[in-house]
Amino acid sequence: MLVVDDAADLRRIIETALKHAEYDVQTAGNGERALELCKHQDPDVILVDIDIPAVSGRPFVTAYRNLPTANARIIVMSGHAAESEARTMACDFGLSKPFSMDEVIAAVRYLTSSTPVNVSL
Repeated sequence: MLVVDDAADLRRIIETALKHAEYDVQTAGNGERALELCKHQDPDVILVDIDIPAVSGRPFVTAYRNLPTANARIIVMSGHAAESEARTMACDFGLSKPFSMDEVIAAVRYLTSSTPVNVSL
């Protein structure tokens, strides 16, 4: 998992929740750092905030998809209309802030499960 958000507190909370759910997690505070991490190891899922510095959410997703190893599912996190943003960007899922860690875990499980998962968000 890769969590990309410039809000350090939220990034740590999501990281802790995912690690507690037994996921390997990396974090980045901006899109530029996230792209560097993705060049070295492609995550299964990327949770990315739309409004991040140094390559914001939309350009990050475009640049990520141009990497030769890009296979991650992408969850867009946004304070406004995340589901709509996710559809516009052809991402897999949208989480509108504020969201619960249960919603984060459910979305990640939904995207990483090979069997149907009941997602009630």
